[in-house]
Amino acid sequence: MKQKRLLSLLLLLLPLSMLAQGTEQKVFKSTFTGTADDNYRATYASGTLATAEGNDWSWSWSGASGSMPFVKVATVGDANCISFNLKEEQITINSAFGTEGIIKKITVRAGGNLGAVFFDIGTLGGRMVTEKTSDLQNYVFHLGSEANESTLYNKTVNIALKVSDLGSGDPIYLESIIIECELPAKPNGLTSTFDFFDPNTNTLVAQEENNNWQIQFPDDGSDVQSYKATYYSEPCLLFQSTGGSSTYHRFTFTSQNQVQGKVKKIIVKAGGDIHHLYYLKSDGEQVESEYANGSVNGFKDFVLDFDNGMDINDYLQFHLYAGRYLYLQSITVIREGDEKEIVGITSTFNSWEQDGIYDNSMQTGVILSKEEENYWHGLVKGPSTPVQYTMLQMGDDITTAQSCIMVGSSSGTDNVWLQIHNLFELTGKVQAVIVRAANIQGIDSYIVERGSDNKLQSTSTNNGQPDGLFNEYTLYFDDMTEYTDAEINIIIEGYEPVFLNSVTIVQEGSEETPPSGKCGDNLSFKLTRLPYTTTEFDEETGQSNTVPAYRLTITGTGDMYDYGYMETPWYSGYRYKITEIELPDGMTRVGNYAFYGMSQAQTGELPSLLESIGDYAFWNVLGWWNTDLRFPAHLTSIGHYAFQFSGSFNSIHVPASLTRIEESSLCAIYGVENIYVDEANPVYKADGNALIEKATNKMIAGCKNTIIPNYVTTIGTYALYNIRTETMLIPSSVVTISDYAFCNAAITEIEIPSSVTAIGRSAFSQCRNLVKVTIGSGVKSIGTSAFYGSTSIADVNCYANPDELTWQSTTYENWSFKPDRMTKMHVKAEDLSKWKTDFSFLNVEFIGDLDTSVGLIKASVNNVWHDLTGRKLQGTPTEPGIYIKNGRKELISPIVK
Repeated sequence: MKQKRLLSLLLLLLPLSMLAQGTEQKVFKSTFTGTADDNYRATYASGTLATAEGNDWSWSWSGASGSMPFVKVATVGDANCISFNLKEEQITINSAFGTEGIIKKITVRAGGNLGAVFFDIGTLGGRMVTEKTSDLQNYVFHLGSEANESTLYNKTVNIALKVSDLGSGDPIYLESIIIECELPAKPNGLTSTFDFFDPNTNTLVAQEENNNWQIQFPDDGSDVQSYKATYYSEPCLLFQSTGGSSTYHRFTFTSQNQVQGKVKKIIVKAGGDIHHLYYLKSDGEQVESEYANGSVNGFKDFVLDFDNGMDINDYLQFHLYAGRYLYLQSITVIREGDEKEIVGITSTFNSWEQDGIYDNSMQTGVILSKEEENYWHGLVKGPSTPVQYTMLQMGDDITTAQSCIMVGSSSGTDNVWLQIHNLFELTGKVQAVIVRAANIQGIDSYIVERGSDNKLQSTSTNNGQPDGLFNEYTLYFDDMTEYTDAEINIIIEGYEPVFLNSVTIVQEGSEETPPSGKCGDNLSFKLTRLPYTTTEFDEETGQSNTVPAYRLTITGTGDMYDYGYMETPWYSGYRYKITEIELPDGMTRVGNYAFYGMSQAQTGELPSLLESIGDYAFWNVLGWWNTDLRFPAHLTSIGHYAFQFSGSFNSIHVPASLTRIEESSLCAIYGVENIYVDEANPVYKADGNALIEKATNKMIAGCKNTIIPNYVTTIGTYALYNIRTETMLIPSSVVTISDYAFCNAAITEIEIPSSVTAIGRSAFSQCRNLVKVTIGSGVKSIGTSAFYGSTSIADVNCYANPDELTWQSTTYENWSFKPDRMTKMHVKAEDLSKWKTDFSFLNVEFIGDLDTSVGLIKASVNNVWHDLTGRKLQGTPTEPGIYIKNGRKELISPIVK
């Protein structure tokens, strides 16, 4: 076995989803609204396509005289489009605006008589064959990994639309084009991207704060002038030298601030008449970059490599030799820990040799690679054409072509099934396999000991992109299983042709270096790889991927730091990969957002010395080893939303010490059936399986078995969120129902008594089982979206006075109650016109049929019965159910024989 040592920055091998971390996304959308004259005559050969967003495009025609297209505004379905009636095969449109950043994705939404879509960005291009269709379709080009980033940076985009059936005369329709860009992230290390030069202090001023450098000009008699410039479409500083006694002048660079740590590399991004860099060590040894000997077209990275690193706690100084023109863009200092190392075996495929089986349904062969002896064996099912070696290139520039194996016909549409396994010996552990391929739909992989059928590990991804462009797919394994001779099987599926460029087996090191460090003055954390994998949801693709699992271990004593949203050092890149959390017994505070959103994680008992828990600390942490949430005896406070959506627990136990529980902190915890509070607690008590604030009679949190006590005045924010019970009685003591109080609850009916004056925002939103609502006469205000998403409500009996009621309306009221005003809101007949006039925004049909002789909770005669809608009954009801007798609810039970 030969191992190829791949030393590179993390950016070179990770998938695009990981590259996006730390970068800003920029989207340029063009929704076409018309043309300059709304209708073009066929005599025009060019024009402008106007857009809603102002990102206009120009179109041009270079065909034969008399064959100009007819361009006009059209409608396809509900979409406004541009219609192109072409007399020749294709038309070209160009972005009349400048993009910003690195173009990552182009989406063309078009249809009609469309046979192909092309894009062109300078030397980079691509094509997607389409089918004639009456509908609009999205045609997506993924870019970014196929060329140097400079090829895609701040570029004009050209799109060509080709006719499917020229003779039919049918038009091509174009609705929109979306160009998604990524503003480059700051490179690893201490980077200085120079913005301007201050001649008074000889300072190179960087965009990055406090990363300036001093420059010392040559002392050979040359005159140096500095300018802000653009070189190969990229901003930079130009230093132009004239005269002097040297062909190449020596420039000296000194960091304005001290650099601390072990320096591994200095990278200068520059172009022009450059010769080389050098650094002089204290012992007299000289470290040099490669020699360019002048005339560097475009920007190039010149690297001073210090091998194992150079300890420094001082200003950093190095020299650069350049001729007449020096174009300088940035200086990056890479310290130990900034650069990542990947060690593995790479096979870059460049040949297929048939080895015996070939018919219309199956063939086998050996896949040779550029790397000596790193060969694979392949089994192909599906296509009737042989596997062949080819070069896949982007556009006409052969320099962008990459060698690969092509499976299937370039014009076919059959399904391709390709299974390969390594022929070389593979020992040790396997952490990941990176497959570089194009036009695939999904990949599965598993590992066996050679000669065995026992699958020891398996993983897969279904995030294939059948777009004709190379993409990298990372399949993770546990990095724990030791193999004496591992056989890695990779199964690739797609529609022909499928292109396979390379496979890299990662064995040592990691493309992910887990963070570690301090999380409190006396607390430290580290992440440890676990001997299994987990799944991570990719929000961009909507797919779940297999990823490594980690344990987050915190050690030490005292308070954890407070963090902001997404600011914990283990959040970015590890939020869903952390499956275990270990907390030290001596921890006294869990900080704000400490474990926010870590839904895959499990943890055990809270530290016994814990005194406070911050806001959002365990928000949506679903896995707990204990069935009961027992707070330690020293705990005094719990912050906002600290355990919301957490769980699952059977019960919550509040000690006497816990005297500050913020609203919403113990709400929406899955599975809770009982709430207990130590009787010695001076602030809170448990009653009716609810957490009650004694001084205010406010219900802070409820659970599945809650019965609201008849002295509660306020149902708190989120207090009964997601309650999984069908019935919940609100007593006549309640005055306020707070925001989100019953949101997402499973209740089927709810009666809001006349004692209630205020119903908060989204108080009953997303109650999808709710079919009947009664609103008492005392309600004076109803918040925004109070019933949003509760679209099963058939009847609302509303006793509120419309002259006194304020109902905050939003467009969301269109999604409240049943669609198309199928919900009936019963009101008093004398108020009907007022309801229809002032509350027409409600998505209901108003009916004036409520009985006005009885209040909701109050009756004037003994033994008077009403049903729950307020309608008076004749005598005592005989059917089992809940009724109102003398203003109070009463249950008529069925007779048990």
